[in-house]
Amino acid sequence: MDLPLLTVLVEIDPPALLVRLQGEIDLSCVDLLDSITGLSLEEVDRVMLDLSGLVFTDSAGADALLRLREDLLATGRIVMLVGPRRIVRTVFELLGAGHLLAA
Repeated sequence: MDLPLLTVLVEIDPPALLVRLQGEIDLSCVDLLDSITGLSLEEVDRVMLDLSGLVFTDSAGADALLRLREDLLATGRIVMLVGPRRIVRTVFELLGAGHLLAA
């Protein structure tokens, strides 16, 4: 049995939304991240994207995360990207977006 490349666990506890990402993000699964903006988030004012379970992302995956962040910020929400592993942090730094990651 093949394991999914990416698992997204979503916990909504208004006013907060926690999104835990586990596995790998590449071009083949960025649509899954795009679907998060389709959730009913009327009572959510802050979003935490927990990257600690990500073992890999390519530039397409990092771009999808940055696009998700921008989409959520555009709706007036506070967005934090937290807990990236070194390999994920490196990709963000190469893209000039390392400053957007929390410890």
